[in-house]
Amino acid sequence: MASYYYLISSLPMLKTQGEPPMDYAAFLAMCKSAVSSGVYQTLEELTAANAPLTPQAAVAMLRDQRGEGGTDIGVGNDCSVNQSIAHHSVVFRPSALKMWVSTSPWQGGAYICYDLGAVMRDPDPAGELCDAAQEIAADTAYLTHDYPRVVAYRRLGGEIRKAMREETAADAATLDRFERTNPQNFHTWKLLGEYYRSQGDDVRAAQCFDKALQSGIPRADEQEAVERLKSECKP
Repeated sequence: MASYYYLISSLPMLKTQGEPPMDYAAFLAMCKSAVSSGVYQTLEELTAANAPLTPQAAVAMLRDQRGEGGTDIGVGNDCSVNQSIAHHSVVFRPSALKMWVSTSPWQGGAYICYDLGAVMRDPDPAGELCDAAQEIAADTAYLTHDYPRVVAYRRLGGEIRKAMREETAADAATLDRFERTNPQNFHTWKLLGEYYRSQGDDVRAAQCFDKALQSGIPRADEQEAVERLKSECKP
């Protein structure tokens, strides 16, 4: 979502029925603070690689999980376009009056095509609205490999956070599976560092925070937070 706001931040302020929530300068400043230059660079790389931008190419961009330079940054990473969090995405082709709407889960399902011209010419609420021939197929690789990985990763992370809240020790197998499921994502190492700190193991915590910093953190505020956590670890 932040990437989307960063992209549109150079557009003129849109007109609204009431007062906008902030002025253009404040909006631009918010975008710059929320998105790193690396994320914007990734978007520029994807745009160049997929030119000329067809609906299929746009969908490929929206499904992309890689980082800057095509690097593997794991799943659910803040640096990627598809962070496996968006409810849906929409692709428009204004010249053809067509739109494609994603289906679950998280851009992985098929993109259903709607012929807006046909709908406006024959606005029959009982009629078929989608154009099945123009449907963009589901991402089978994501559904087979990455979707189960995201679900498992978030479930395991939830178990670790629960142990921290309850001030108990997480199962060793849970910690190991969590680490192996998504080792390229800095969030993995940040959470493990926080867990080991909660257990009084500052040595392992500092090692995890180091790995989080080495994995690449997109936002300056989060980088500073991890650096602060590491500095608080006693040798």
